[in-house]
Amino acid sequence: MISLKRLVTLILLLVCLVAIPFVSAQVVPTPLQCGQILAAEATQRFGEQKYTISLAPGDAFSVSSETVGDYMRISVFVEAPTTGVVAASYNSNHRYAASWPPQYNTDAASFETSILSERGNYTITVRANSPGLYTLFVGCVLSDGTVISPGDVATVQGPTAEAPTSTPVSAAPAFGFAGLAPVDFGSLVPFSIPAGVPMTGGVTPSGGEILGYLVNGNEGEVLELHFTRLSGNLNLGLIVLSQSNELVFQASLITTNNFTTQLTLPSTGDYTVGVFRVDLLPPEAPQPTTFQIQAVVNP
Repeated sequence: MISLKRLVTLILLLVCLVAIPFVSAQVVPTPLQCGQILAAEATQRFGEQKYTISLAPGDAFSVSSETVGDYMRISVFVEAPTTGVVAASYNSNHRYAASWPPQYNTDAASFETSILSERGNYTITVRANSPGLYTLFVGCVLSDGTVISPGDVATVQGPTAEAPTSTPVSAAPAFGFAGLAPVDFGSLVPFSIPAGVPMTGGVTPSGGEILGYLVNGNEGEVLELHFTRLSGNLNLGLIVLSQSNELVFQASLITTNNFTTQLTLPSTGDYTVGVFRVDLLPPEAPQPTTFQIQAVVNP
């Protein structure tokens, strides 16, 4: 039989274990700005990702979204700094209920707030019914009447719940076009492109955004690229780098809004497709510009 001393020790240990508070994993929000277009990936079914945006009384903002594929659905809602949910992409008997499980709305969930009362960080939550890619478009109307549309600031890559599968292009040389300053790709972290899935991005007149997309292929395979300017008037450059940072292809959108090209891959590995603003024949009134790129191997 167990001794009285051991029994007392065991009881005390159990009491201590019960007394230890349970600490759940915290989701660290990603900061956003008015006018951003954010590409992100949900890696868990029934998971959620959070973002924050700092706003003032009298401001208002909206969030719209796109998902990739036929069955991914998301819902989005926003919480004020102190008063809870103030807008959501779904309706229910409780208009702004944020209960779990969520009511997944659509592959293009969106909401628009009324005029905001509080100053501070508003929290945007995205909930997904499956892993997959999605894009958020954030627009604002400030209290002084200033309108900031999606794409007016740099496109950013959002978080994933797990470590990203993409790898940075390390020690990449600078590339560019004759007569222009070279573009440094040394710190670029490309975002993986699912085969045949169009990806969107954007550049601004004053920013130095370099957007990277990762494509995997084997030696001798054919890579087909579809590159389209969706809105705006900035000139766009495109390059393709091999895994060893060798320049494989280079082109630009200057007087045309789209092109399609095919190239034979010289080696097996990951290829980085880089998109950036080119100051060839710059427009007199530059506008934020969005684009779409699609990669197909062996079309």
